[in-house]
Amino acid sequence: MRMTIAADVTPSVLKQAEVFVEFDSFRPKRAVDATVGRYRIKTAESPGELLAALRLRHEVFFRERLGRTLPGEIDFDRFDLFADHLIVVDEEANRLIATYRMLCSNFARRFYSETEFEIEGFLAAGGVKLELGRGCTVSRRWIGRSRAPISSRCWILRI
Repeated sequence: MRMTIAADVTPSVLKQAEVFVEFDSFRPKRAVDATVGRYRIKTAESPGELLAALRLRHEVFFRERLGRTLPGEIDFDRFDLFADHLIVVDEEANRLIATYRMLCSNFARRFYSETEFEIEGFLAAGGVKLELGRGCTVSRRWIGRSRAPISSRCWILRI
């Protein structure tokens, strides 16, 4: 079973969210696709899948953790279109249950981590860098058991 997500990105939703980008320009940088039991782990491949990941992040980071919502109910920042977004789909429930953002120096000049930490020395060192962040899962009321151990912390690695 393939997950279908309505691509309901309208100009009014984008304006409400103060996101003035072309979601249609989103394309994955690297393809990931694996199935483990009922769970499919894959790279978001379309603007609709990206939107679903951004909505899940909003649900977890804003509605659940902060008790508030953003206009448009998406969690989007300037790094999202340069990143790949891993998504985990429960194939039996046909539902997105987790997401994790991967930002690679092959495709992005800047990292979110630079806004929080002084990492210039690390970034100046040779090699390809990969930042992992904005990871979250749906609440246990949706998956029927405790939340999976995905951290919302941000990690940046040299690969």
